[in-house]
Amino acid sequence: MLMADQSRQRTPTHDVMIHLASRYEIINNWDEFSDQLRVSFVSSEGALVYIGNDFDKAINIIFDKLTNPFNTDMQLWVEYHDNVPNYLVLTQVIQCEFTGRKTLVLFAMTKISESDKETLAKRYFDAYQTVSAFAKANNCVGMTCYSDLDYFAEKAKETRDYTNVVSRYMFYFPIGD
Repeated sequence: MLMADQSRQRTPTHDVMIHLASRYEIINNWDEFSDQLRVSFVSSEGALVYIGNDFDKAINIIFDKLTNPFNTDMQLWVEYHDNVPNYLVLTQVIQCEFTGRKTLVLFAMTKISESDKETLAKRYFDAYQTVSAFAKANNCVGMTCYSDLDYFAEKAKETRDYTNVVSRYMFYFPIGD
């Protein structure tokens, strides 16, 4: 069974598919990783709703969770190409307080370099296989991704054959001061 703490022992190698980043890997690459997460967090209206104007506070909490050896609920996934980070996914295991059921939330995703459509499709397939295996091994009943980007809605349609994705609408009503 692949548990969060066990899988963090992996280290980057040349051209590996997405893997769970180790604490060592996160600490040593944090400047680059946090820059890319910033891009993800400020690139859409929906992302700004969750993070607000205090990215630095949020990213510090994320760093603390990812580098805490006792953390079991937040993960950073990395894909490398030529020993350079190519794609990042930040996930968090959440548990429903009413049912106890766990879900893996795909909280932030960012690609660092452009890829052709075939490579991108393979990347999504490989990432889905890897991340969903982690979710299953950690007793999650599903994975959730909130996005206001049309690109991800299209990707959900394209991958329906192997993901059995259920698309729903999410509405956010901000409450002003």
